[in-house]
Amino acid sequence: MEKKLNYARPWTRFQAMVVDIFIIYAIALGSGFILGLIFGAAGVTFLEPSPGYGEVTTPADAFYIFVIIVVTFLYYVMQESSEKQATIGKKFLKLKVVDYEGKRVSFARAAGRYIGKIPSSFFYIGYIMVFFTKKKQGLHDLLAKTYVVQD
Repeated sequence: MEKKLNYARPWTRFQAMVVDIFIIYAIALGSGFILGLIFGAAGVTFLEPSPGYGEVTTPADAFYIFVIIVVTFLYYVMQESSEKQATIGKKFLKLKVVDYEGKRVSFARAAGRYIGKIPSSFFYIGYIMVFFTKKKQGLHDLLAKTYVVQD
C-alpha cells in the first residue's frame, strides 16, 4: 500500500525557490568578494574580472562561474539528500524532497534531480508541469522519481 503524501502546491514550491535564489545570490556575492581578496592578496592581476556584465573574457570570470555552478549544485544536492531533506527555502516553507516511497533521497538521486533541472529550464516547461501533473511533479521530479511534499 502506497504511503499517503501531501504533495507541495506549485506556488509554495515557487516561494521556496525564490528564498533559495536569494541565498545562492548572497553566497555568490560573498564568494566573489573572497576570491577577489585571495587573488588580490596573492598579487594575481591577470584574474581581474571583465568590465562587461555577463561576459566571460578572463580566467577570473570563468573560474567565478565554475565556483558558482559547483556551490549551487552542492547547495541543492547536499541539503536535499541530508536528514532535513530540504534546502533552506524548502525547510522555511515546510517542504521536503522524498522518493516514491516517501523516504529520504540519496546523494545520487538528489544529484540526478538537480541535473534534471537543465531540461526543466527549457522554456520553463519542466517547472510549469508542476501545475498540471497529478502529484505536482516537475520534469526533474519525474526523471529522478521524487516528490516535493508538505512536511
